[in-house]
Amino acid sequence: MQHAPVLQFGARHQLFGECGVVRHWGRIGASGQTRTDWYREAPEAETALQALLRVKRRRGYVS
Repeated sequence: MQHAPVLQFGARHQLFGECGVVRHWGRIGASGQTRTDWYREAPEAETALQALLRVKRRRGYVS
């Protein structure tokens, strides 16, 4: 039986003002993997998140 892939995105803020773009992926039923890319400013993180979402949508992922 195959398990469907899971891909989630989000934003995260740190105490000292850094903002992160969080990606979580894996298979349903598994713990998966997480990656956070940190940016100094919130607009940078938002731009990176939007670019990542555009690329994933082009590849067939749905939000």
